[in-house]
Amino acid sequence: MDVNDNAPCLDERVVWASIASMFAPTGSSNPQKPVPHKAHPKNLL
Repeated sequence: MDVNDNAPCLDERVVWASIASMFAPTGSSNPQKPVPHKAHPKNLL
């Protein structure tokens, strides 16, 4: 049977990938409209 000497390194990558995926933006189920800036030309009329 072959032994994979890189197994501990691969395990660490999986852990970091799962942690990173928890913080990765996936989009919002409740998107908000952007708030217009007060100096925007549409707001000056």
